[in-house]
Amino acid sequence: MKLYNLYLIRKITGYFLVIVSILILLIWFSKAIVLIKFVTEKGIAISDFFNLFILILPWLLLIIIPVSLFIAVLVAYNQMLGHNEIIILKNAGLDKLTLAKPAISLATICCLICCFISFFLMPYANKKLRTLRTDFEHNYANLLISPGIFENLNSLTIYVKTRDSANKLSGILIYDSRNTEYSTTITSESGILNQEDSSILLYLNNGTAQRFNYKERKSDILHFDSYVVNLNDSNQADDSFRWKAGERYIGELLNPDENSSYKDLTNYYVELHQRITYPLLSMVLTLIACAFILSGKFRRYGNLVHNVKAVFAATIFAGILMLGYSLMRESPQLTPVIYIDLLAFVTTSFWMLKPKDQPKNLL
Repeated sequence: MKLYNLYLIRKITGYFLVIVSILILLIWFSKAIVLIKFVTEKGIAISDFFNLFILILPWLLLIIIPVSLFIAVLVAYNQMLGHNEIIILKNAGLDKLTLAKPAISLATICCLICCFISFFLMPYANKKLRTLRTDFEHNYANLLISPGIFENLNSLTIYVKTRDSANKLSGILIYDSRNTEYSTTITSESGILNQEDSSILLYLNNGTAQRFNYKERKSDILHFDSYVVNLNDSNQADDSFRWKAGERYIGELLNPDENSSYKDLTNYYVELHQRITYPLLSMVLTLIACAFILSGKFRRYGNLVHNVKAVFAATIFAGILMLGYSLMRESPQLTPVIYIDLLAFVTTSFWMLKPKDQPKNLL
């Protein structure tokens, strides 16, 4: 490998790793600040939240990796421009495309990594995340009931006046809207929480249950000495093994279930094209960065104009891509929009990197 190629790869890789680490830490801290109260006040194991964060990383990396590489390329080449290193390499006979090859090589590696994440790691992590969330709800539903606070849990609104260390409750008010035909408002003097198998059961004593029928617009009141409320959402149980689009592997997206609805099929179709195009973002954004930075001339006061142009072009590219995904959900016939967007920016970037003395018909 040429010495200047190795130098460029090391410089870009160094910035890339720093930026990726910073973005991951920023996201981690933003989540940690929100969730820390559940660890300190509710007694939930910190390892469970750490596992949740690890499982959402694959999806985040599909966005973080291309953006980090784009920024790293801009920073590295800008620094070399400021130190006249790019000018020296150009005077040595290297054209823009040759100077961009180290960045393109790194982009190729990032594309392969993102392909692995998109095709295998992300659906695997999403399935694990779904399972862990279900287990989390089953194991910690009882911990999410705090005295003096209206808590929302599985379409239930629960208020308790007091709660002791033995999970004995008093002054209980429950609004249950899980059933589509009626809602139930329950009041009780006291109760106790119990976990049986995979269900969290609330045993109530001395209270009333008022059921309101939506269709008949009537209310019935039941006075009880004892009453049991299952805090788990039984309506979700039937769908526990119906994987969503983001939780399916490529083969599962290509061969959907026979009983899949039109909405499900549309989601699978869009997800399939997202899985294919997301890994290409690293290459496209890298080419955009190289095209604008290496096409600019050295200026004593900096290269801000070309940086702004590169960011603006990348924003336009990403905006059209996101718009294309939205249009696909409304009309699959508009799928070519995202591929035209990709091809247009790749072609334009290579045209900008083309040596000036090279005949136009070679591209």
